Amino acid sequence: MPHTPHDIPFQLPLADFLRTLEEEGFDLSFANRMRVQRVLQTLGKEYLDRPDELAQILAPVIAHSPGQQERFYELFGEYMGRLRRKYRTQTRPEEQKRQELIQQVLEPKPWVYWYDVLAIVIGLLFEAIAGYYQKRFGVDLDPDTEVINTIGAKEGFSHLMWTLVQPHDAALVPAPSYPIHIFAPLFAGANVREIPLGTGEEFFENMLRAWEFSHPKPRVIVLSFPHNPTTTCVDLEFMQRVVDFAREKEVVLVHDNAYADLGFDGYRPPSILQAEGAKE
Repeated sequence: MPHTPHDIPFQLPLADFLRTLEEEGFDLSFANRMRVQRVLQTLGKEYLDRPDELAQILAPVIAHSPGQQERFYELFGEYMGRLRRKYRTQTRPEEQKRQELIQQVLEPKPWVYWYDVLAIVIGLLFEAIAGYYQKRFGVDLDPDTEVINTIGAKEGFSHLMWTLVQPHDAALVPAPSYPIHIFAPLFAGANVREIPLGTGEEFFENMLRAWEFSHPKPRVIVLSFPHNPTTTCVDLEFMQRVVDFAREKEVVLVHDNAYADLGFDGYRPPSILQAEGAKE
C-alpha cells in the first residue's frame, strides 16, 4: 500500500530517538516507551511545527529533574526538526492532491488524541499512588503492574470477586460487614461464611474456627480494618499473623483499606502489604 502523510515520518526515525533518550538516562520503562510511541504516532504530525507543546506532555513522563527536562526539550526539538524535513521531502508535489484526499479520510478526529493523552495522565496517577504508598507505608509498588484505578472501591471489589471466586466456592467475611463485602462474593456465585468480629485476637481465633468448619475451604478471606461499621482497629502484628496463615493455607487475602488515613490518638492504620510475604 502507498504511504500516507501519517506514516511517512513517524516510523523508522522513532527507534533511533528512543535509543538516544535511553542512552541519555531518561526513564524509558516499557510502559513509558509505549506512551512515547503512542503520543508521537498519533500527535506527531499535528505538532510538527509546535514541538514545544508536545514536549510539555512527554517531558514529565520520562524526565524527572529540571536538567533532564531541559535536555529533553533540546533533543525533542532536534528530532521534530528532522521529521519536518523528512516529511516535506517525501511529500512529492505531484502526489499532493492525492495525499490530501487520503488525509481527509484517515485524519484522526481531535477527540481521539485525548485517549492517548489520558493514557499518560493515568500513568502519572499510578506513579503518584505508588509514591504515596511508599511514603505512607514504606511499601514499594510497581506503578505499571501493581496499581490500578477503578470507578470506586465497590466497583473494584465486585470485579475482583468475579475473578477470584466462582459458583460453589466459599469466602470468609467479617460480621457485621460493609454490604459489598457480603454481596460481591454472592454476585459471583460463591457462598459466604461469616467471621464474628471482636478484638484482633478474637477475630483471629474466630477466623481459624471458621476456616476449620468450612466446606469447601474458602478461596478468599475478606478484611477491612479500620472496620466499618464497628471501628475495630488492628496492628501490623495482626496483619502479619493473617498473612502467615493465608500463605500456609494458600488462600487469597483481600484487604479493603478504605480508612487508611482515619487514625486518631497516635494510631496509624497499617497496610496489609507491610506484612512480610503479603505480595506473595
